Amino acid sequence: MAKTIQVEVDPSSKQVISNYFVATRRSRPECSLPITAISKLTALAESHARLRLSPTVTYEDAIAVIRLYEQSMSYVHGKSICTAVCPQMEMDFEKPAQIHDTMLRFSLWLDKYIKTYIRDHSMTSRDSSMGFY
Repeated sequence: MAKTIQVEVDPSSKQVISNYFVATRRSRPECSLPITAISKLTALAESHARLRLSPTVTYEDAIAVIRLYEQSMSYVHGKSICTAVCPQMEMDFEKPAQIHDTMLRFSLWLDKYIKTYIRDHSMTSRDSSMGFY
C-alpha cells in the first residue's frame, strides 16, 4: 500500500536537502559527496513520507533522512567529520518525547551547520511544534 502512494515534495524539504548538500560539500571535501546525493536523499525522504502514508514529503521527512545520513557518515568516517558538535544520535524509540526532542535538537544543529557554510541561507528553523513523530 505505501509503495503505491504518489508523493509530492514540498519546497521546504527540497531546500533543506539542497542546502545540506552544499554545506556538506563545502565542509567535508574529503568525503566527495556526489551530485547524485541530492536525488538519493530526496528519494529517501519520499520513502519516509510513504511509510507515514503521507502524500507530501515534509521538512520533517527531509530532516529524518539527513539525520540517518549523518549517522551513517559518522559510522563510516568517524565523528571527526562533524565540524560542529552534532547532538546525541541515539534514541529510545519507546519514548516518543525523547524522539521529538532529539529530532528537534538535530534540526537546530542542522540549521546552524548550514548557516556556517551558506551565507544566503534561506532555510528557516522550525520551532518546538515540529511534527516529529
